[in-house]
Amino acid sequence: MQKKLFNAGWSFALVPFGSLGEGERPDASSYSPVDIPHDWLIHDTKKLYADGDGYYKKEFTVDDPAGNVYILRFDGVYMDSEVYLNGKKIYEWKYGYTTFDVELSGLTAGRNLIEVIVHHKSPNSRWYSGAGIFRNVWLTESKDSRILPDGVYFFASPKDESHNVWTVTIDTEVTGSGEGVIFSTLSGFGQGYGVTTPVSLTEEAVTVRQSFEVSSPELWDVDSPRLYDLTTVLKKDGEEVYAVSQRVGFKHTSFTVDNGFFLNGRSLKLHGACMHHDMGALGSAVNKAAIRRQLSIMKDMGVNSIRTSHNPPAPELMDLADELGIMILSEGFDMWELKKTDYDYARFFPEWHERDVKSWIRRDRSHVSVIMWSIGNEIYDTHASPRAVEITNSLRDCVRKHDYIALRPVTIGSNYMQWQGAQSCAEHIDTVGYNYTERLYDEHHKEHPSWIIYGSETGSTIQSRGIYHFPAEKLTTTHDDHQCSSLLNCATGWGAVNCEYNILMDENRRFSLGQYIWTAFDYIGEPTPYWTKNSYFGHIDTAGFPKDSFYAYRAVWLGERAEPFVHLLPYWDFNEGQLIDIMIFSNCPRTELFVNGVSMGDYHQEKVGATQLTGRWKVPYERGEIKAVGYGETGEILCEEVKRSFGDPVKISLKPDKTSMLSDGEDMIFVEITTLDGEGLTVENSRSRVSVSVEGEGRLVGLDNGDSTDYDQYKSSSRRLFSGRLLAMIASTKNPGDIKVRVSSPGLEDGVLSLSSLPCKKDCGVCCSYEAPRSAESSEVPVRKLELGVSSSVLTPDCPESLISLKIMPGNATYSDGDIGFKVITDAGVETNISAVSKTEDGVKVIAKGDGCYRLRAYCKNGTPYEQVISELELENRGFGHAGFDPYKMVYASLHQESSHKLQDVFEGGVLIPWGDSYVSFKNVDFGKHGSDTLRVWLYLNGYEDIPFEIYTGSGELLGSFNYKLKPWWNHYQSMEIRLSRRLTGTEELKFAFHRQHHFKGFQFDLPIMTGVTIPATGNDGIYGDSFTLMEDRISEIGNNVTISFDSLNFGEEGVSSVTITGRSHNENDTIHIRFHTADGDSNQIVEFEGSEDIKTLTFPLERVKGVSDVRLIFLPGCKFDLCSVRFD
Repeated sequence: MQKKLFNAGWSFALVPFGSLGEGERPDASSYSPVDIPHDWLIHDTKKLYADGDGYYKKEFTVDDPAGNVYILRFDGVYMDSEVYLNGKKIYEWKYGYTTFDVELSGLTAGRNLIEVIVHHKSPNSRWYSGAGIFRNVWLTESKDSRILPDGVYFFASPKDESHNVWTVTIDTEVTGSGEGVIFSTLSGFGQGYGVTTPVSLTEEAVTVRQSFEVSSPELWDVDSPRLYDLTTVLKKDGEEVYAVSQRVGFKHTSFTVDNGFFLNGRSLKLHGACMHHDMGALGSAVNKAAIRRQLSIMKDMGVNSIRTSHNPPAPELMDLADELGIMILSEGFDMWELKKTDYDYARFFPEWHERDVKSWIRRDRSHVSVIMWSIGNEIYDTHASPRAVEITNSLRDCVRKHDYIALRPVTIGSNYMQWQGAQSCAEHIDTVGYNYTERLYDEHHKEHPSWIIYGSETGSTIQSRGIYHFPAEKLTTTHDDHQCSSLLNCATGWGAVNCEYNILMDENRRFSLGQYIWTAFDYIGEPTPYWTKNSYFGHIDTAGFPKDSFYAYRAVWLGERAEPFVHLLPYWDFNEGQLIDIMIFSNCPRTELFVNGVSMGDYHQEKVGATQLTGRWKVPYERGEIKAVGYGETGEILCEEVKRSFGDPVKISLKPDKTSMLSDGEDMIFVEITTLDGEGLTVENSRSRVSVSVEGEGRLVGLDNGDSTDYDQYKSSSRRLFSGRLLAMIASTKNPGDIKVRVSSPGLEDGVLSLSSLPCKKDCGVCCSYEAPRSAESSEVPVRKLELGVSSSVLTPDCPESLISLKIMPGNATYSDGDIGFKVITDAGVETNISAVSKTEDGVKVIAKGDGCYRLRAYCKNGTPYEQVISELELENRGFGHAGFDPYKMVYASLHQESSHKLQDVFEGGVLIPWGDSYVSFKNVDFGKHGSDTLRVWLYLNGYEDIPFEIYTGSGELLGSFNYKLKPWWNHYQSMEIRLSRRLTGTEELKFAFHRQHHFKGFQFDLPIMTGVTIPATGNDGIYGDSFTLMEDRISEIGNNVTISFDSLNFGEEGVSSVTITGRSHNENDTIHIRFHTADGDSNQIVEFEGSEDIKTLTFPLERVKGVSDVRLIFLPGCKFDLCSVRFD
């Protein structure tokens, strides 16, 4: 028999979805050579979810197929694929994540054509899936007598409680004819075992069981992953006809109700992480070197288990988990019969799930790393379907059918465990996974004493590498840079408030098996709370660079097993005097902070009953250095870290993860690109654009900086650094030799790196032709910092203005005035009217309008849609009174002055309303003279339940009871128009009363339509000039240069085309100028009002004016007019 990699020689064409009919193919000119594994979507970051049909084809030759069996194995094709042999459809497979085998029974001697058609229709996942033949392809050639695919099942278990002697069981499934022998050998660590069993072969599969004992085997453990080599051979007439080799291990697991998880007899918390399948710039196209790097970084964080969310993983991940010592919670599905997206696997589940479970379990059941099988994640069927228990039992039994010896626990990850439907399903499985419902642990541990409980998905804290939104105590996800702060102050509405809570909630519960945090790595898609490119959930970004929170987990999960360390944040380059939050993560018992040599105090880490895991300080920024020192129990210094103020970059630095790789066409070197200032310090906020070139026996296959807001192509040679870092992925060719990497940037000294590719055994099935396209040269120099100075940080009536200076860094930055702006915001990042800003020659002037503390933010977009670089100063206004709310603009809920509970700020300026009765109050809401009774309220609930609420005035008057009921839209607020019981005018307090948990963004009243409304002259919003007399019912004797203002008149979409004026001209005629100021610009129109002895009403035509307009009636010198009222129609 022969098994070979079948990745080389494929061509690919992409056509619009559904554009070709049955039997039609793209033009020959549409095809181009392609490397397999292949993800066609990752090549365009602006079309990551585009529909399309992918056509793959490959020609290959067979000398004489007679008497042989050819099986083509696809490790994964995403998704809904068809396989054709010589123009005839021979197979189809729907699920994108399970492996499938195709018997090529129609081969002919000579040349043959294999075709694979992949139908990709979005949305089919809640995350980025990629599309295409994204895992390896294999071709096996054998005689009719053979071992079936995934037909060797290994399991070892201790014979008794002493665990000295273990029983090995090997089941081998064979087919064929005649008599044969199964010969299995197990070897490793100086031990060797062999067993031979005869078998009578038939066309139907025959299972041969072999069993023997092993004394004192080396055990597989997360700290010492000992593996043995198992080879199973089918022989006929003394000749080997089929062989299967795999690496296996000995381990024993126990899952207990009260004492948690045990591995090989020792108590061990599952320090797990959920993991999607993309690899950043590589997309979903599998590369073992990239997966190895991911898993190694996770191990360094303290992760000992991975949940393969939410699908069977690549075989390479399973092999590496065995090798590196990572336990696997292998998950099958994200949906059953009830869909989550329009084109997901739910459309195939009823017909296909048994085949997929068979493929999933059989392929991976011999892997020693597997500890549990999860049959689903957040399955809505368990909450809403009458078939929930039936499907649960069916999937459980199907898993057990194929893992019938080991019988690893069958589990589920559920966010519905609060309700009866999911609880009923939980009664039928072995371990019970809770998604974001740790609050139920204690209660359910008592109510369900037989349940084995763990956190199947926890955390969902959100953070961007190297981004800090001050102050740390303000929890918020509303910032226009579309980034999440790394100061433990960004959280979703459903997850943990921060990583400290997430760690301690599990560590303090002995009965919990452990937890799987969401997630270890960022992944493409699901960019909560914004609508950018990739997620913020990871503690490692998509490029593989650890975020600050990585070290919080490392401190606890590795603890004393790691070398003593301190991790100090943030970097040290802010505005002079700005109040900076400083944190230290450490596994040391005590830490101390120094600023320019002066101690700021120390932090002692409690071992029992801790509620905090970080040392925290607030320090005004001053240029120099900050230093963290870690001490032992007796006060000895164990470690330290220093952060120094740095300047603009002058040179590029390159740091590879290794300096040589194998010339196998698959190995990779990962190069970290940073910039250094004149003193050799890393410029940690650098955004420099760099260009990467690779010469020799290496290929640039991708660039990634981890920035969710950056849509520059992964597959390019030019990218910006983000928070001072960029990753270059350098792949090998099939030739050994030297590699030279050069990285350049305008005005900086190049970074140059010499690498090598080493000789090795080649696999002809590898294809390695791809190189990232060369980007156009760019002279761009992005801004990295806006340095602000302030004349006064406290504004009073005696000093109501403050001058702010601005320095753009670096000085040769491409972007200046057009990309730089200023705004006044709250600590939550929401704009406020507490002060106004006007530009000056050197910066801006801040003018106080109302009392309170706030932040002046300067920002630079660097040519993007986002406020990419932000800089802030803290200011305070005193003695001006409350600025009030304008209800005709969005009033964000986070601006409330009073609430029944402390509310968490969430995305887009909203707040998280708690369970139970609560209220949110807004004072000094100024409705003006005309007022309004109609408003829109923006709410969000990720569920189908109603949201009842009431609105009251500050005095307790009920203005209306309402019920919000809209179809949920993930991470989107939706508005509901409501009408109050009366029109509100003047200044009022509004109080919103709620009764269940949801997100509340805010409200906005409709400006009243002023078409056809008679407005008394005395109802003006302002009057100034040389000559006029205010009377009770009019303004009389209006003369020289008088302007009368009527603000924010809403003329609606239809607009107005006439004005009716009631008044009297004491002249023969008075010319009245009517000036309209709208969002579309200004217009000036005039009317001629003839004189009379008495008050009269005249109507004049106007050029149509639409929308909201400020109206000014202007009376020039010589006028003498009495104005009673005005009306627009």
